[in-house]
Amino acid sequence: MAKRFQNGFTLVELIVYLGLLTSIIVIVIEILIFGSEFNLKSGAKQAVDEESRFITQRLSTDIRRAASITTPASLNSAASNLVLVINGFSYIYQITGNQLEVVSSSETMPLSSSDVKISSINFKRLGNSGGQPTIQISLDTESIAAAFPEKVSLSLKTTAGLR
Repeated sequence: MAKRFQNGFTLVELIVYLGLLTSIIVIVIEILIFGSEFNLKSGAKQAVDEESRFITQRLSTDIRRAASITTPASLNSAASNLVLVINGFSYIYQITGNQLEVVSSSETMPLSSSDVKISSINFKRLGNSGGQPTIQISLDTESIAAAFPEKVSLSLKTTAGLR
């Protein structure tokens, strides 16, 4: 009897090949999805970190250069807004909606971006009754990135005083 040689693949070989190919494609897609989610979370965390640090740095600088602090008025009192007198002009730092803004006699300027929500801010007056006032700033921020459903938040506390 003569042996016949067939060119091509058997049905079993095709099924095994397609199974292996499908497994490899699923693994690659899972890796890409994980990398994408990690990138989104990393970006949201970076935005919250940068925003929080910018706000606390700006507030600390403005408190140091202020001539006086009007609100919070008394020792150990706390307020959700801060009123400073700098070069004879009053500046009010307050949350409007989800954003922190500074209001002066001539303009309202946002201090935070629309990528980050300012959950809460609290100003507490510290110090001695006869000494220079010091303000403790408590700031809570969170990301509002629609592409990433998990919220990234950060709470910071810092203290700044008049010079």
